[in-house]
Amino acid sequence: MTARPFVNLRSRYQRLDSSRKKIETVYLQGSISLEVVDHLYESLYLNAFVAFEGFLEELFYYLLRGNRIRSAHNTVPRVQLNSDYTIHKLLSSEARSYLNWLPYDRTIQRAEAFLTKGRPFSTLEDSDKTIIKKAHTIRNAIAHKSRYSQAKFLERVVQGTPLPKSELRPAGYLRGSFRMAPPQTRFENYLSNLLRIAQALT
Repeated sequence: MTARPFVNLRSRYQRLDSSRKKIETVYLQGSISLEVVDHLYESLYLNAFVAFEGFLEELFYYLLRGNRIRSAHNTVPRVQLNSDYTIHKLLSSEARSYLNWLPYDRTIQRAEAFLTKGRPFSTLEDSDKTIIKKAHTIRNAIAHKSRYSQAKFLERVVQGTPLPKSELRPAGYLRGSFRMAPPQTRFENYLSNLLRIAQALT
């Protein structure tokens, strides 16, 4: 049976990409400007990234409640709890109501403390960790819009790739083409990769 946290993320991503397609349709009809399209892409991406971080938390709680996932991960919680409130209090070592799960090292540190050998979170390939890091960099460039975050976006994500000027900023980059056949935007590619990573964890 597919784990509920993954099912929830997949449904969320399907809705977000459906919204993206509607935005492109409305834009082609001339009903909205390119500036509005860029703002909407940024909003959709932030929603997608927040959903992925939420997936990490939901999966963590799911496992600490004693739920099982693929046997290949051999995931065993060091302590089993039934209350999300109790789990949150146990995980939260700071006086804050929100737990940060990214950068991904934070998730691994918690996993190693509460799950045997940190599985499944510790099993992620380095290439997938790099994808998450790039996705996080794009998120920061959108959320903060500072010179520092833009510089990190160019350094870690664009990485010197020759692109049109419009694609040297997050919204244009995400809307740009990742491949031509079959056609796919970078926004779609990131959602596809994050969903694949989520599935690999479950």
